Amino acid sequence: MKFVRPGIVVAGVALAVAVPLGAGAAASSSGVHPTVTLTGVVAGPTGAPLAGACVQLQTDPVPNATTDAGGHYTFTGVQPSGTGTLVISVLPACSTDPLGADYLPYTSGAIAVSAGTVTTADVTLQLGGSISGRVLASNETTGLYGACILAVPTTGPGGEQGSSAINGSYLLSELPVGSYALTFSDCNNTLHVQSRYFDNAQTLATSRDVVVTAGQTTQLDSQLLPAAGAVALKVTDLQGNLIPGLSVEAFPEDPERLSLGSRGSSTTDSNGFYNFTDLLTTPYEFDYRYCAPGGACRVGPIGYYQDRGPGLSPTLVEPLPGTTTTLHDAIAIPALFTSTTTVMPSATPIVVGQSLQLNAQLSDGAGNPYPSGLVYFEENGQVLGESGISQFGLGSAPATLSVGTHLITAVYNGDGESTPSQGHTTVIVTSAPSGSGSGGTGSSGTGSSGTGSSGSGSSSGGGGGGATAPVVTAAAVTRVAGTDRIATAVAVSQGSFPAGNAGAVVLARADDYPDALVGGPLAAAKNAPLLLTEGSTLPTDTAAEIKRVLPAGGTVYVLGGTSAIPTSVTSQLTSLGYNVTRYSGADRYATAVALATALGSPTTVLLATGTNFPDALAAGPAAAHVHGAILLTDGSTVPAETATYLAGAHVTYAVGGPAAAAVPSATAILGSDRYATAAAVATKFFPSSAVVGVATGTGFPDALAGGAQVALMGGPLLLSSAASVPTSTSDYLTADHSALTHVYLYGGTSVLSANVVAELTAALGG
Repeated sequence: MKFVRPGIVVAGVALAVAVPLGAGAAASSSGVHPTVTLTGVVAGPTGAPLAGACVQLQTDPVPNATTDAGGHYTFTGVQPSGTGTLVISVLPACSTDPLGADYLPYTSGAIAVSAGTVTTADVTLQLGGSISGRVLASNETTGLYGACILAVPTTGPGGEQGSSAINGSYLLSELPVGSYALTFSDCNNTLHVQSRYFDNAQTLATSRDVVVTAGQTTQLDSQLLPAAGAVALKVTDLQGNLIPGLSVEAFPEDPERLSLGSRGSSTTDSNGFYNFTDLLTTPYEFDYRYCAPGGACRVGPIGYYQDRGPGLSPTLVEPLPGTTTTLHDAIAIPALFTSTTTVMPSATPIVVGQSLQLNAQLSDGAGNPYPSGLVYFEENGQVLGESGISQFGLGSAPATLSVGTHLITAVYNGDGESTPSQGHTTVIVTSAPSGSGSGGTGSSGTGSSGTGSSGSGSSSGGGGGGATAPVVTAAAVTRVAGTDRIATAVAVSQGSFPAGNAGAVVLARADDYPDALVGGPLAAAKNAPLLLTEGSTLPTDTAAEIKRVLPAGGTVYVLGGTSAIPTSVTSQLTSLGYNVTRYSGADRYATAVALATALGSPTTVLLATGTNFPDALAAGPAAAHVHGAILLTDGSTVPAETATYLAGAHVTYAVGGPAAAAVPSATAILGSDRYATAAAVATKFFPSSAVVGVATGTGFPDALAGGAQVALMGGPLLLSSAASVPTSTSDYLTADHSALTHVYLYGGTSVLSANVVAELTAALGG
């Protein structure tokens, strides 16, 4: 079966000027329809004629011709279409030329013809190539009959599909020159073997491309297809009855293997089992979908194998080769909650070019776990950004808007237990700052449910263009932590990207801070979590989280040179199928400049000392908020690399005393200590924020990952001591109480005690 490759030129046609026939050949008034003659030469790319090629006219009936020894064909007495055109097709495989099977079939465009004339249409065919080989069972001796082979170009659409003969051999011919990825499968569900990419690979990233050369047959090594596994799954309600309207789907846990496919069934057999065959030897999740009898179908899965509900992690099953695994499960159809999506308005007007973070709060209206899945931010049907919904019901995405009034819609498509819903807000963007005059226009945010009920919050402009956000009774204080710094970074990532879908991953060293300090703006710009590594091997938890949030083929950005993160770690990432980009310099200062350059050399710079971490940690979300970069000073002196970059900067802030001393011309943002400096940064760049992060001021790892998350959500990072909340931190939170909905604490009780949670909860009215 041939798949047409649109946009690929497979032949050229030279049309000669139509020549009138002799006198008396023109149409008369007797009612006889005029005819034309179409002739030409079919040749290969070198100009050598192709003898014996089949030529057809796409008319009804279809006339056929065969080229002679000189490649000539002729059609006489042909009646053109109503548009005065003809279309020809050339099938070179039937020719007597030794390379006939390698020439590519050709169909012309519309050829203009005139009644009573001779039109010449010469065709130049393109020479392709072939691929051949054998498909064997895993015992390496038995040929597999009827296995499907699919060759897909590595660039562009199209492809060629064939099947193996009785001895397992196959030939894919008439392939355009180029590189192909090959997939071998049991497409007829009769062989019960596992699908593979060429070179016996289980992932596309580890397979080997096949190159097709003009006029040649590429002979491949034999492909082995091992025995497949199978799963028979019976699902009943809690009383043991089959569930009308239920269907089951199987998906490999590894997204890279998803294209190899699996065999599924949406209906049961006579014994009530859903049967899945040709399964790979890899963990699978089994999703339950539901359509109410005579009613609507739920959007998304209602649950997973072993009665795992929407938004929860499925219990995975790994099939055994050549074996059918029999499973039973009992589930209850979850109640269908009416979701509500509320867009949290930002203070407006904002100045064009100013960073804007779109935030949405989702609820199921029943105090149960928040809806799962994605929320999309749109304007006039155009998607501005998307976000996974955190375990706290929050979705957030950055946006850049032009001057004018914008109606932003947050769209949630629902899941298996929550209805779709939408929320709206208006954002006004001006061409000049608003801070004086009679006052600006505020913004409003509304939320609507899938059944028409709504929740809303609104704000109106006050003097000097200010705006207030919706009032909430108390901000939620939530701890995000793992058993150690690496596990905490993973927990933060899981909260930011519950459904995966990260744009990239930023990887930093867990036990030293210099190169990692500047990673927050990069993570925000790439819609990425910041994860941690240490030693010569990627930690297991980190590797698993990278695989969960980022499909193979994505990019992992590594911060620092090989002394910080060795090549053994990047080699491990490459072996997992990821592209690795390392940002490093001769020292921490040069690394910061390299990262700023990678961000597009922003002209807004936040300076912080590179000899300690607290000031730079607080500066990270702020730099992301203004689409700027963090550069480092060497205490109160300016390294040469930093000075060179600053020569081209337009707006420069110095965060903390050492940076302010190093660059006196910069706008200084500092406090009496590290906690007060972080609060000053928050006050400067986040005068009204819905989300705030809090991390320890005496350690850096938790703040690295937490700062990246809060930057994605458009909020600041504050610092706290282990035992109690500093006055400067609580003052900011209390002043911002009317806008604040969530405070996230990053790290376990060893770095932020239970008393810190209690003090924050009390200060916020909880």
